[in-house]
Amino acid sequence: MAGIGIGLMWEARNQPWISARLGKILRRSVLALAAGLLVFVVLYPNLAGAWWTYYYEMLSPSSANYQLGKRTGSYPLDQFEDATENVGWEWGYGTGTASLGEEYVSRLLKVGQPQTGSVENGFGDILTEWGIPGLAMWTLLAIAVVVVCWDMTKRIRNTPLYPLGLSVLWFTFWVLLPFTWAGEQTYQDYIVNAYLWLLVGVLCRLPELIAPARAVIGPSIEAIGRPAEPLRVGRAG
Repeated sequence: MAGIGIGLMWEARNQPWISARLGKILRRSVLALAAGLLVFVVLYPNLAGAWWTYYYEMLSPSSANYQLGKRTGSYPLDQFEDATENVGWEWGYGTGTASLGEEYVSRLLKVGQPQTGSVENGFGDILTEWGIPGLAMWTLLAIAVVVVCWDMTKRIRNTPLYPLGLSVLWFTFWVLLPFTWAGEQTYQDYIVNAYLWLLVGVLCRLPELIAPARAVIGPSIEAIGRPAEPLRVGRAG
């Protein structure tokens, strides 16, 4: 939410009327979130206290159980390095041998599960399954998809469809890169995966949807939705 809000405000920085509307929407969203949180604390104080304790111990640098820095830094890197300890990791063990579906493949082929070891790093899993060539192709694919989404989003700037394009771009970036670095669980969730590629396809068609409006209205349709200026009637003569 924060990233999308910043992106929208940055795009609207030269359009005061849009900035004012976005600012009002963001303020109302923050107030609604704060009100919902307050109601939750009042109605369920014990549960709220337990969650506060959990998040404080995990996310506060002053806590002895602080995990945020480790989970986003050294831990995923160590897990990725652990994937290189398997024999033959350079070429991989095959699709599904280090992630979801391993038990089904073993049962179908009536063979034992390969002793590849488990790593909590999505790129490490890809390396274990597909080796160096597969990891290189996956990385290029992920970057290419994000770049295409970025290009499509730029093509619909200053249009009513820009917020939708920015949201899809942000979602695609997080699923394919940061979340995959943390682990393959997010990408392998079939609901998330289905929405990912469906929304990427929608984003790639948005410039075509806006093209007829540009042809009729002009090169920019940023005036759509702008408040009408009051009619000024001057004194004759």
